[in-house]
Amino acid sequence: MPPSKPTAFSEYLHAQNARMQYDDACKRILGNPWIQAWFYSELTDEFRGLDPAHIVEEYLSRPDRCRELNPEDRTIPDHPVIYDKRYQITAPAGSATDQIIVHFEFQNNSYPKDINRWRMVYNNSRLISGQKGTVFQNSNFHQMLRTYSIWIFPHPPAKEANSITYYPAYENLIPKAYPVIIKICLGEPDYPTYTDVLKLLHILVSPEYDANQKCGMLEKEFKIPMTEEFKEEIENMCNVSEWIYQTGVEKGIQTGIQTGSRNTMLMCIRSLMNALKITALQAMSILAVPADEQQQYLDLLASPETNRIADTQTH
Repeated sequence: MPPSKPTAFSEYLHAQNARMQYDDACKRILGNPWIQAWFYSELTDEFRGLDPAHIVEEYLSRPDRCRELNPEDRTIPDHPVIYDKRYQITAPAGSATDQIIVHFEFQNNSYPKDINRWRMVYNNSRLISGQKGTVFQNSNFHQMLRTYSIWIFPHPPAKEANSITYYPAYENLIPKAYPVIIKICLGEPDYPTYTDVLKLLHILVSPEYDANQKCGMLEKEFKIPMTEEFKEEIENMCNVSEWIYQTGVEKGIQTGIQTGSRNTMLMCIRSLMNALKITALQAMSILAVPADEQQQYLDLLASPETNRIADTQTH
């Protein structure tokens, strides 16, 4: 019997699995202290201008000065928040707070719509509120630590490419200790705003370099030691990235399923409904279809013309 033709839904699941592997690889690389040191040296007031090697040696490599926090925040039991990476780090002497909390979020899927911007605000707020009972007790709010919420977007619109934007909160209320959201939008080299962090991230995520090239550039230009473990992480990310690039998943899934290919999403909804015997709304919930787009799919599902096309494609 000849192999069955892949369905839109099976291809979607395969692509999602590849994307999850890529996201996991990116998270592990963001956990590398040498990578983090470049972020802190360029983006945070406490470490700004310090040599990344000094930051690694004196802070990030010392368990008494740097602690990776549980990525899952359950301070509100029924409403957990999952962070990509979250750290509590001792700040250099003279800083406004003794320590800082830094959260990294790698948004590989797409550039955020308004609801994602609210998510950026919400996640940073949880970094603050989650300190009660862990960082400080009772009404000792003055013991709160400064927070940095760093969001990385590899695929921003052209007008925001190669930009780093700061969103400070309560700057006048708590000078030098106010929380900050930082949005990093990647782009191509040779922009006037092409900083070290942007260049570092471009090397890491660009499909135009293979693993050996990336390791060589990181070692030569950023003085990052190439351990066997770090090389393996780079290779894993490159392998999945190459698969995504070659099969067109990055283009097809991102611009197709996630940003508007109604026909593909419609087939996925139908496949779920038929396979699991569930309603259209339940299928769209599983596929994370935005609430403001669900009505158009309900209308299409009810359309005699789209049903006729669907019947033709399944026979």
